[in-house]
Amino acid sequence: MGFLDFYSKIFNMKEFFLGFGPKFIPFNWVINFHKAATIFFIYFLMWYYQNFSIGGYIYLAIHGSYGKF
Repeated sequence: MGFLDFYSKIFNMKEFFLGFGPKFIPFNWVINFHKAATIFFIYFLMWYYQNFSIGGYIYLAIHGSYGKF
């Protein structure tokens, strides 16, 4: 077994398996869900704390656009 085979095996294990329980959701789906949910969570916090300032919108734009790219 060469280095690339070993590296590929470790990489696939880290990317698609969390280390516990059955493998039913790929790990990259969990990461992408959190990226997409960030914009909604930040807007919820802005609404909850009634902080619709320029800084709040800049924070929303910077961290909310992370899931788009």
